[in-house]
Amino acid sequence: MLDLGTLSNAEVIYRANGSLHEQAWRAYPDGAPLAEAPVALPEAILLRPRTLERFVAALYWVDALAERGHPIPPLVLPMIPGSRQDRINPSGDYLFTLKSVAKALNARRFPSVTVLDPHSDVGPALIDRCQVVAASFASDRKYDGVIAPDGGAEKRAYRIASSLGVPLYHAWKSRDVKTGALAGFGIEPLPAGNYLVVDDICDGGGTFIGLADLIDARGARADLYVTHGLFTKGTKPLLDRFACVFCTDSVIGDRPGVTILPRCSAMLQSIRGTL
Repeated sequence: MLDLGTLSNAEVIYRANGSLHEQAWRAYPDGAPLAEAPVALPEAILLRPRTLERFVAALYWVDALAERGHPIPPLVLPMIPGSRQDRINPSGDYLFTLKSVAKALNARRFPSVTVLDPHSDVGPALIDRCQVVAASFASDRKYDGVIAPDGGAEKRAYRIASSLGVPLYHAWKSRDVKTGALAGFGIEPLPAGNYLVVDDICDGGGTFIGLADLIDARGARADLYVTHGLFTKGTKPLLDRFACVFCTDSVIGDRPGVTILPRCSAMLQSIRGTL
């Protein structure tokens, strides 16, 4: 199997003739994207954008392939952009971004769109021909239990707790839907021990920092595993509270001190046989 290797921090990678290539980008003076031609016709595309701007630019690149009469290849999109904006709220955030993203993907008619541990079932339901790779975790470290930070994380946390053969513990939080500010945290009775906190997305990390304070107050300790590590406020605040922090390579960016678990090569390999 080909490894991402030096392309590990590339936003757009495509497979062609048994090799992996990074799509090269430049920009016009006004910021509009300028993409170079691929070295060969893509057989599959891996897209890990840090911004919606680059996500849209990559879709325009796919459009350019189609305009030249080339087939649209399967897409590997580990983290769906806008995945937390997955409903119409009665107040607060007015956007249903996930549906807009799904419409943009569906318009390109990808043969398949493979995603990793989606935030909710809404994304795969909205995206045509969507294939889901579930969350998984493996480590030499031993745990006495897995903690789900809130109700939304319960399914994936239960899956990982089952795979590790340890019990699942539940925590909760309250959030102001208008401002997004966290208002409070709670956790069920927790024996002293070593735990793994599991969730899909870490953005600023406020949820996990608040939960870590509760875990410490119970005389326990914990590691953190998130599938999609954005870490928009850096990793230090989390590493100050968790012994180890893990995430996958589903998005790119500098994540000092975080253990990266590779998933994207296997997702690319699963498309049309082996690399």
